[in-house]
Amino acid sequence: MEKKNYPFPDAELQSESPVTKAFRAAGVRFLHAAFDHVHTLKYRRNSGKDDCRLVLKEQCGTCSTKHALLIELVQENKIPGFQLMQCMFRLSDETVPGVGKILEPFGLNYIPEIHNYIAYNGEMVDITSPALRPVPAELQQHIKAVAPVSITKAKMKDHQEHLKKWREKSPDAKALPLETLWKIREACIVRLGELL
Repeated sequence: MEKKNYPFPDAELQSESPVTKAFRAAGVRFLHAAFDHVHTLKYRRNSGKDDCRLVLKEQCGTCSTKHALLIELVQENKIPGFQLMQCMFRLSDETVPGVGKILEPFGLNYIPEIHNYIAYNGEMVDITSPALRPVPAELQQHIKAVAPVSITKAKMKDHQEHLKKWREKSPDAKALPLETLWKIREACIVRLGELL
């Protein structure tokens, strides 16, 4: 795999904190190498949603756990300029090929999805998967910085609240119960995992 060009300088990982030690145990000693390593890991949910260190142990992760792990790494090493970001985008055939087949039977063109990425001095860095194109800035909505602690629980709560508001405003979604919309979203995420 070709090395990525990152908008931040490389740095040696010198902290004696847990995440840094886990990267060094995996043979990763520099920041760019850490981002490269996590970028190549399989897109899949971890067995424990709120322990981002499982990304290294299980050799997989989601946009939430992969980016939260790297934020913990830069925080441990006191490297400034990084933020964990969250945005909402329209999960559709345009953004994830194949989800249209899941959405169509319910009369939906898209379903709102939350995505996490890292911003370095305002520039987007998305290491979710080499096979996934970053969500274009023009498709992002409701962008905010979030803390890496308990990211998946907070993300789920935010997502369910946004889905409820979207359902109330969307003529296509209004007829569907929230539980059905969540199941549709979950099926779309399974499809995403198959692609990546």
